[in-house]
Amino acid sequence: MDVRTEAVRRFYERAPFPGYPPRDSLHALRARAERSAFARLLDRAIPGDARIVEIGCGTGQMSLYLARADRVVVAADLTRASLRLGQAAARRFGIDRVLFLETDLRYPALKPRSRGSRHSRVPAASSSSASTTRSRGFRRGCAAWSQG
Repeated sequence: MDVRTEAVRRFYERAPFPGYPPRDSLHALRARAERSAFARLLDRAIPGDARIVEIGCGTGQMSLYLARADRVVVAADLTRASLRLGQAAARRFGIDRVLFLETDLRYPALKPRSRGSRHSRVPAASSSSASTTRSRGFRRGCAAWSQG
């Protein structure tokens, strides 16, 4: 990892941005996103059954917003702290079609960590059976993605 990339990673590890308000909800997230003309245009332009990869997702707010209908989203970023915030929000909002993936954005990948690789799935904050079930369903969706 080069010096600049490491500096950016360290900055966002200390101060993940944007955060989520304390009592945030999926409805509030969508309302915030829809105030942006860009987000509205993007949402309208992407088919409801699309497979999306957001590179540089930060805390995943756009990924969570776009995870509507039958869309499957891979949210990739360099900073684990940001990804954990997004992952926690996805659990709170009941969104199970977003996979948060820590990766060096210069070498993006969609497979679990292997020896010597530069990416990994973000460890779940909890290992409840519900999140395990959602995770299995998401893995099946990603497998279908790679076949399609």
